[in-house]
Amino acid sequence: MKRLLIIGMVLLVLCAVVCGTYFVGYQRGYHQALILQIGTFIGTLDALDKVRTGDVAGGTKSIESLCFSSANIIYGDYVFRHDFPGHFTGASMIDDLKHYRQTYRTNSAEWTPMERSLEKNLASWK
Repeated sequence: MKRLLIIGMVLLVLCAVVCGTYFVGYQRGYHQALILQIGTFIGTLDALDKVRTGDVAGGTKSIESLCFSSANIIYGDYVFRHDFPGHFTGASMIDDLKHYRQTYRTNSAEWTPMERSLEKNLASWK
């Protein structure tokens, strides 16, 4: 009887530890994603401010930087390329991104290093 009680207590403690660890990890991941959203918020607010004050070129450049940076992270990620749940969305948007870049970002001399990396990632995307 004691053995059964001890095994039950050990299993209960083990379950509590697993659930607690999962919760803490989930919260940590959520807060990391939230930190990334701060950059998105600041970048888009800056771009909106530029557009509203008449600096359309500056606002467009800010939005392009944010868009291309996000695309570079997404299309350069190994997990995203291979059966990640968001793979379908990425695959369906790649033609639009390529079309935009071929239409508005044709001068490769003006590209940032991040844009050069994005071009390599887009070229190797399947």
